[in-house]
Amino acid sequence: ENPDVLCIATGAAASVPKMVKNPKAVTPWDVIAGDVEIGKKIVVYDPLSNNHGVGIVEFLFDTYGDIKVHFITPHSEMAANSKNENKDILLRRLLKENLKITPYMALVEATKESLVFNMIYTDKKLTIKDGDFDNLIYTGHLSSVDELFWEFQAEKGKEVFRLGDAKAPGDVELAIHDAERVARTV
Repeated sequence: ENPDVLCIATGAAASVPKMVKNPKAVTPWDVIAGDVEIGKKIVVYDPLSNNHGVGIVEFLFDTYGDIKVHFITPHSEMAANSKNENKDILLRRLLKENLKITPYMALVEATKESLVFNMIYTDKKLTIKDGDFDNLIYTGHLSSVDELFWEFQAEKGKEVFRLGDAKAPGDVELAIHDAERVARTV
């Protein structure tokens, strides 16, 4: 086959932002896949306060048992975008575990020596030194999987479009609108 138009929608993959320079930083997918060794003291940073954060916390307790998890988010609560009835059941279960939740804190620096968080409403800082945590699990950050787009972009005579997360990580609704826009132009 030799199509005139290619639409590449290869999605996105979990990643750690480039500003995070701590070698202990991993993604939830690294943990779930068993690609990293999990220690006893874990920091979970969830900048979006979505289901990924609370999901990895649940996975950690179910899989590793006797651990300490410090969940940090710039939002007012854990799993802020989850339905209340689901959140209540989950939090009732997780709060029986060794879980500490710190809201309103944004990660501003992650070096080999420490993690530094700023309170979003004040100038209060929270610093966690290297020896005080074994893993930093960074949730909610995605990078486009767009290698296939660039491969086909190099071919002459084909119109190639990147759609959805392959263009820029977002949500399903944005991907649908992006696809509709491209479909109208083809």
